Amino acid sequence: MMQPNLEYPAAVRFLYMAIIYVPLFKNQYCVPIIITSFYWISFCSFTALIPFSIIYTLIIVYALYLSHRMTAKISPIIIFSFFYYFFISLIYWDFDETAVLWAGIIITMLLSSFISTERDLILLSYAFVIVSFAISTVFLIHYQEFMQSYIRGVHEMERSGWMNPNMTGATIGCGMVFTLDNLLSKQPKSKWLSVFLIFTLGISMLAIILNASRGSLAAVLCGCGILLFVKREVKKIYKIIIIIIIIGLIYYANQLGYFDLLLFRSMEEGSSETGGGRLPIWELKINVFEEKGFFSTFFGVGQLDCISIGKHIRTHNDFVTAFISYGWVGLILFVIVLFYPIFYKFSFKKLAGLLPFFAFLLIECNVLEPLFRGYFLFIVLFMYIFKYSKLNS
Repeated sequence: MMQPNLEYPAAVRFLYMAIIYVPLFKNQYCVPIIITSFYWISFCSFTALIPFSIIYTLIIVYALYLSHRMTAKISPIIIFSFFYYFFISLIYWDFDETAVLWAGIIITMLLSSFISTERDLILLSYAFVIVSFAISTVFLIHYQEFMQSYIRGVHEMERSGWMNPNMTGATIGCGMVFTLDNLLSKQPKSKWLSVFLIFTLGISMLAIILNASRGSLAAVLCGCGILLFVKREVKKIYKIIIIIIIIGLIYYANQLGYFDLLLFRSMEEGSSETGGGRLPIWELKINVFEEKGFFSTFFGVGQLDCISIGKHIRTHNDFVTAFISYGWVGLILFVIVLFYPIFYKFSFKKLAGLLPFFAFLLIECNVLEPLFRGYFLFIVLFMYIFKYSKLNS
């Protein structure tokens, strides 16, 4: 079991990496699920079992791509272009989030070349389930490591000892939507796999409540709610049973006091100091940005200045970040790219399959800023949505 305060030696972590990744050179079908799940679990956990530097992952995935290039094809020009921007960002901005973002995009594009069928896409969906199961389990076991000041009193009950709870909640929530989707799917499943999915859904629900990230909880409720609505192949009686079970679990969790922190944070006044109040942050930054003049408003001031403009705090919003960093040009391009899978050869049948995941991502883009911060799991989530759109058109 991973220990929160233990740092494993580099040799041990590289050994784990070799054990996990070397077999992938013989089995290309498992490349996306293994790379996605193990990298993000290591990144989000309290300690790393494998080196989670995205540089190592980029090198490994590129090597895997080269070893399977006869079956996993992608345009060399596209790969070269993205590597070019990655190295430019390294030269000018050192290894900041811009470089991380470009590296994540390159890795995801390479992984996408391994996905050519519906079966490959279903296999990738279980990466999100595995991540949610692992992070929720570690979270619940080491819950006290997160809570260093859980004191019942005004201004005292907060999450000061936690490791980026917003990202943790989003990670668990993303897996919950995929877990419910796989559970309700008519794809053949063994009894044990169904039990695993139900168990994962249960512990993930408990973890996301204790995590007390309001944005993530809203995204989960929206994604799962839409999923229950659009899954027409599932009988209404089963949907009603699921809703009753969820309501019962929420009521029971509330009686045990698991909602205390969440309720406390919901009653707090919006604060631009911690990011708890999003609107004051957006208003402040956009007002200061619009005073920069026409050229800056049209082309932006860059991601580094986006953090410091107005007040040195993150926007917690991908759309605001796109606008301030790259101006109207960047915002329009971002919206086009983000919504492209929805409108590509549009059909209501395809929309029903995409909407739960797209709605989840859209909400997180408004409260977390996962894409411009280069959160790898969410870049893969967008790739999943994009691939689903292509394969179902």
